[in-house]
Amino acid sequence: MSQVSEAYAALHKAMAVTDPACAGNDLFILDDVPAAAVKPICDTCPLLDLCTTYARLARPPAGIWAGKRWHGKPKQEREI
Repeated sequence: MSQVSEAYAALHKAMAVTDPACAGNDLFILDDVPAAAVKPICDTCPLLDLCTTYARLARPPAGIWAGKRWHGKPKQEREI
């Protein structure tokens, strides 16, 4: 299992017993919402660490994860 798959599995398992602070909030999936607008919600989330780990590894192409947008390659992998 890849690190991304393991991180997602851990997040998914935790979500089965604890609702994330963003549950049911469409602001996290809208493209025109600045991440800063919802970051305070993320900061209170009991799943923040798991969400951050998944997002850092997976670099989701859409949505706000752990208080920021992660689309694209990590900086150290981007072509200059």
